[in-house]
Amino acid sequence: MQSKQGGKIKLALKAVEEGMPKLKASKIFGVPRATIQFRMSEKFKKPGYGPDTYLSKNEEKLLVARILTCQRRGYPKRIEDLQKSVQNFLKECGRKTPFPNGLPGRGWYRAFTKRHPELSLRTTEAVTQANSCISESDIRRWFKTIEEELISGDYRHILLDDKRVFNGDETNFLLCPKNKKVIACRGSKNVYEIDQGIAKSALTVMFTFSANGSLTPPMIIDPYKRKPPQEILETVPSDWGVGYSDNGWMKASLFFEYIANVFNVYLERNNIEKPVILFVDGHKTHLTLQINKLCQDLGIILIALYPNATRILQPADVSAFKPLKSGWQKGILNWRREHPHLQFTKENFAPLLHKVIQNYVNKQIIVNGFKATGLFPWNENAIDYSKCLGGKTEIVADNNECDSKKNDCAKPLLDYNTFKQLVGEEVIQSFESGQESINSAEKEHLFKIWKYFTDYDLGKTITNDSTLFDIENMDIDIVFNDKSSIQDLSKNNSSEGASKLDISPLNVVSDRTDTGSHNAEEVLIHALEQFDRTIKSGSQDAHTDIIIEEMDKANTPHLNDLTNKPNIDTTDERLDESVIRQSKNTSITSILLWPESPKRKNKRNVERMPYVITSEKWKELTENKTEKKKLEEKEKEEKRKAREEKHKITQISKAARITKKIQDYKSDTNIQSY
Repeated sequence: MQSKQGGKIKLALKAVEEGMPKLKASKIFGVPRATIQFRMSEKFKKPGYGPDTYLSKNEEKLLVARILTCQRRGYPKRIEDLQKSVQNFLKECGRKTPFPNGLPGRGWYRAFTKRHPELSLRTTEAVTQANSCISESDIRRWFKTIEEELISGDYRHILLDDKRVFNGDETNFLLCPKNKKVIACRGSKNVYEIDQGIAKSALTVMFTFSANGSLTPPMIIDPYKRKPPQEILETVPSDWGVGYSDNGWMKASLFFEYIANVFNVYLERNNIEKPVILFVDGHKTHLTLQINKLCQDLGIILIALYPNATRILQPADVSAFKPLKSGWQKGILNWRREHPHLQFTKENFAPLLHKVIQNYVNKQIIVNGFKATGLFPWNENAIDYSKCLGGKTEIVADNNECDSKKNDCAKPLLDYNTFKQLVGEEVIQSFESGQESINSAEKEHLFKIWKYFTDYDLGKTITNDSTLFDIENMDIDIVFNDKSSIQDLSKNNSSEGASKLDISPLNVVSDRTDTGSHNAEEVLIHALEQFDRTIKSGSQDAHTDIIIEEMDKANTPHLNDLTNKPNIDTTDERLDESVIRQSKNTSITSILLWPESPKRKNKRNVERMPYVITSEKWKELTENKTEKKKLEEKEKEEKRKAREEKHKITQISKAARITKKIQDYKSDTNIQSY
């Protein structure tokens, strides 16, 4: 009966949320109107199940914020890291728990993730240090540069034809992939499998994909110093390319042969209009004067992707290679089942790869790869910029989860009433009377926010003057009732020497209306979750101390309780007053380590070459660099010859001195003998 009544209440609340009057919903669903009003008010809190948590809600929010921040910055945390962080905090504040040695177990972790469904276990993808420094602005700048180059050469229209846009890259295939789990006797300690191929041996293959989903003939690179054996060449399809190098890797001469004898032949055989665009990574094997001249003669515009950004910009890496590698794993297993006693060799490689391409390379996957990287259709906004670890993109939770849990994922807004509550009535009155002395950068920022509110309410025009703060650099959104944004009006409003605004990650809403969905503490918790974006130097604790110091001056004791204390619920019967007193000087923010976003070291100034490799500017710069390198080598050679000549003269002089000494010694000896 109680469950049935609860279902009616849910239906009534849903109907009211969709616009039905409360009185009408009360009559239709048989729920008292007072019950509906109470359930929709802030006083109602849904009771939880089980014992209370040993961390408060605010502390768990900071933990979640730390986990998501570490993920965004390329330092994701594991279960053991989370458990250790909680253990350190509990020990530091002296809080009693049933955990052995204060270390939460897997049961606590499962309950924690259940309370915070935005968290889940995921497999990481390793990236290099240089790759982690790529930011959104770098990618957008690359798109702008390429478009300007193509427009200046009257090639922009090529980007509208999917048959004329290509992406080429190399990948390797293991002849003996890593073993998977097998069926064996329970409890067996030694389960062996005989390799059916040369362990750790791999072959490099050059692929080129078209934006229309087609795959051009690949080129296999064998590790030979001379031409591969005839029995291997006979197994390769006639339109494929075969190359060889000492280590089996791509070389500039091989890429030259691939463009001339494989890729260009494909273009002519399929009557594809030239010129075409070929996107490649900026490896040195793709950047030579010989390749530049060849591509110019053949009508191929060679464009280098932004350095260290192939996982973001290259369709081959984003989509095409994944199903190809998975298909290769399955193909190898199928071959082993069909040939259980044979060894997989290079003679079997090309036929199996050809079969895998036919069965597992899907046209739509290639098309989606070009779309996801923004290369076709040409659209820089199509890229998932959350992959840029060096940028400012914030990861909060999955979009679907945010849609279903809007109250959990929505950002709190700072209205005028909350702002006044945070800074204190006295400070607001002093701002209004003009008696407040701005003696710190933090208080100056507070005054400027107050001035934004008042100027908008008075209908004043917001202009670029010294009273405005740098919104763009502070990552702060000012939103008024008419939903207009003034971020673009503040690009030049930077105050030199001023520190970042302490509550800058907050959204600010004018009209002095109450947000209703977030109280002041929730707003400050959200600030603590995101304030690391505003830190240029120093630790988080130092930044938090600034907030506490300023808000203490502004008579806001609740903020001090929120940030400087461990957010302990004093109504918790498990915690006595001695524990609370011991915990007053301990904050969970002092235990957590907040990593910085990856930054470039800028140890040396690297000259950036044009991305369009077939351009005259690239050719000119490369020729200049080549000539400069030749001159440097010539100078080194001349210096080496001069050193050798000097050394030779020194040796001759030394030998002459020694000879003279010997002769003198002999003369003296002869004289003494007489």
